[in-house]
Amino acid sequence: MLPTAMERSLAEFGPLGPVFTFLSGLIGIFLVAVSGLAAGEVIATGAWYRKVSAPLFRPADREPARSPAHPRRVKPSAPCRGHAENAQTGGRAKAPDGGE
Repeated sequence: MLPTAMERSLAEFGPLGPVFTFLSGLIGIFLVAVSGLAAGEVIATGAWYRKVSAPLFRPADREPARSPAHPRRVKPSAPCRGHAENAQTGGRAKAPDGGE
């Protein structure tokens, strides 16, 4: 199909005809690929898909997997500049001219 379109566009539009035909074919291919990716994401995140696929990925006799507890956050060694300024001014930001 594409070689016939290439020959016809060459005869009708000259040397740029096959270029535009090739680009149109690429646009069609990428449109199908992106549509498939978008449809796959919508299907995979749907509630019905999780219900249907749950028995396939997890044995029925096991409890559902739980995420581990959130790790403790490490306190930074020194506060950021903005935090230090706010602490000195009692929570109020200083005006650019140095006034209150």
